[in-house]
Amino acid sequence: MKKKHLFPVFFLLMLTGFPAKTRQIYVRENAVGAETGNNWADAYTSLSGALAAAPEGAEVWVAVGVYTSNTGFLIDKDLQLLGGFAGNETEAECRDPWANAVILSGDLNGDDVAGDFSLNRSDNVRNVVRVGENVTGAALIEGFVIRGGHAAGPGSPQNGGGMYCLGSPVIRQCAFEHNLALENGGAVFLESVGGEVVVFDNCRFDNNLANDGGALYSSSSRIAISRCSFSGNAANTGFTQKSGGGLYSIDSFGSIHDCFFIGNSAFDFGGGVFVEVTSSFGSQLEFIACTFENNRALTDEGGGAYFYTVGTGCRFAFSRCNFLGNKAGTWGGGLFAVDGEAANNTAFLLDSCLFYQNSNRIFGDGSALFLSLRGRETDVNITHSTFAENTTRYFATAAVWASGDSSASGNVRFDHCVFRDNTAQHSAGLDMGSLPGVGLFHYRVANCSFLNNHAQGRSGGLTVYTESPATYEVERCHFEGNTAGGQGGALWVAISDPGIDALIRGCVFKGNQSPLGGAVFAYPLFLPTTREARIAIDNSLFVDNISDNAVIAGKYTGTVRLSNSTITDNQAGSLLASDASSFELQNNILYNPGFTELEGPLEDTAVLVVSLGGNLVSDYSMERLRNATDLPAANPLLAAGYRLPPGSPAIDAGIAYDGMPDNDLAGGSRILGGCVDIGAFESPYHSGNECPVVHTREAQAEGPHLQLFPNPASSFLAVQLPVSSPQPFTVLLYDARGRLLVRQTTNDGARLNVEALPGGPYWVKAFVKGRIYAGKFIKR
Repeated sequence: MKKKHLFPVFFLLMLTGFPAKTRQIYVRENAVGAETGNNWADAYTSLSGALAAAPEGAEVWVAVGVYTSNTGFLIDKDLQLLGGFAGNETEAECRDPWANAVILSGDLNGDDVAGDFSLNRSDNVRNVVRVGENVTGAALIEGFVIRGGHAAGPGSPQNGGGMYCLGSPVIRQCAFEHNLALENGGAVFLESVGGEVVVFDNCRFDNNLANDGGALYSSSSRIAISRCSFSGNAANTGFTQKSGGGLYSIDSFGSIHDCFFIGNSAFDFGGGVFVEVTSSFGSQLEFIACTFENNRALTDEGGGAYFYTVGTGCRFAFSRCNFLGNKAGTWGGGLFAVDGEAANNTAFLLDSCLFYQNSNRIFGDGSALFLSLRGRETDVNITHSTFAENTTRYFATAAVWASGDSSASGNVRFDHCVFRDNTAQHSAGLDMGSLPGVGLFHYRVANCSFLNNHAQGRSGGLTVYTESPATYEVERCHFEGNTAGGQGGALWVAISDPGIDALIRGCVFKGNQSPLGGAVFAYPLFLPTTREARIAIDNSLFVDNISDNAVIAGKYTGTVRLSNSTITDNQAGSLLASDASSFELQNNILYNPGFTELEGPLEDTAVLVVSLGGNLVSDYSMERLRNATDLPAANPLLAAGYRLPPGSPAIDAGIAYDGMPDNDLAGGSRILGGCVDIGAFESPYHSGNECPVVHTREAQAEGPHLQLFPNPASSFLAVQLPVSSPQPFTVLLYDARGRLLVRQTTNDGARLNVEALPGGPYWVKAFVKGRIYAGKFIKR
């Protein structure tokens, strides 16, 4: 019985188990045989004829030569179209497309002039290759030079001079050159709505021209572009906005990997690449290991690349990309990106990228990078990237600005980035912040280095700016060798909104220089000023900075709280307080012998400097306002690395406070042995003394007492000065641990609302014309 079934089973396997051999159809322009296409001798001489005759799934082998068609070459089925044959091969693997160039030409007369898109072009076909919408990823076009398409003149389409593609083929090892489209896609117009991934691999796009997308225009398509080069293409024809010299992508998504965009130009936006997303057709467009070099946006934004979205959930990512020597007419010499007011949940991600020698040609900000954030819940993450030798005559090497209306919101983070040797009029490194009327943004800069940048005006390194509520964190950053010709050698804090909370923590400012604020300048971009903004600088080191007017200078700004920082060995005094500025000082070393540590019109009621205790000062410039726990005219005896050696008076002499960081500048514990030290570094040594408490000798140190009544108080507390003062003055209220609880501007005899305070002892300080008056009361 078993033998009886052997033949049927074997016969069935013969029918189903061994697929039929793929048919090859041969094309050779100088063949003289029967033109059956069955072999090289009888090859078709007409590629159009071969394509029409080829069945679905066939391989069309095309030998070296120049092929033309009056109507272009139509691919309307899944074929394997292979070029690069010498005309004698028996295996496809033996061909060499670069040595045996197969040219599909739109130049019917053969008289085109290289680089001239007007002379002798009337005979050229509109689209050299047309791909139908039924073509799938099973189709392959490999090993061709496609040139001389001319999608212009009467009729349509005026797109895709080299290739007009509505399907989803794989296009490999092809060159597109000297093609023109009066509208979109000089080399290729791609529109594959809802189709499979369209693959371009190891292709060249050279010297093509269009209105949008000088080389490639992709609309509503899934794309995978790898190992391709876009060189010398231009978006500079037609009658509308001219953008995307190399690539124009609208509502397309996918990946672009290991590609080069070199020497492309656009009259308007996106010299190398222009990307626009108006729908949620796709969610991510990613550039990996790509180079954007010497591209130009002649009159507008985005020399290397331009991105715009009003979609939902869009994700634009760059990793290991280089932006080199690109120029924009205005903003974003290397890269410009904006999410519109209708955008939601947009993500801009850059990792391990290099921005080098990018610039702005006419005017505008962001020589390397400009991000305009207008959408809701925008997320920006820029990590492990370097910005070097970029130049602009206006603001910023990298500018990240939020604008739009109150619905705009998001997070911005720079981490482990380097800004070096950049130049600008202002903000030579990074400038980030919010324009008026914007919703809440959180900005964070961490583990970044700002080295040897130069601004002709303000801010040699970093600018934190806002005219709307925002929070800022600048942590563990290194500022060295930055210069500003005007103010703020390293950092400019430009804040004009009361709803601000800014923290600068664990940073090193070394060798920066500016005439005003050698390291830091706090001054709003626009007046009026605000006293309610909160700016904290702690655990930071300021050394070797140079200025005519202080290491840290404040004018018309909110309260700058400086704590547990070391300001020493600078060619300037520590602080300048002037023109409605406010400082609170705690646990700082201010030691720059030969310079006045605190300067400013301290008798001016608009200037407020408060010592919260634990400050070591090289001179007596703080004498009129010092706290009893301060150490005037003292030497911290700093050792190597600005550490505290045994016997330093700064050891265990600080005041503990709420919000004090857990670690010092070196990352060690902030408190050793139960007491906090003065300065940026905590010492392993102990003084043997008890920890100082800010309120114990307050009345004795501050002179005449305030009259506070009723005392004890339950709801309201009246404050009466011991001297007459017709002008308003500032009152500060502290708890028994020295923590500042209330700041209020009031008049003599006015009442403070203390009803919400827990029961216990409290201290009140009043600042009047540079004098401090103190008093103590009990809250029932």
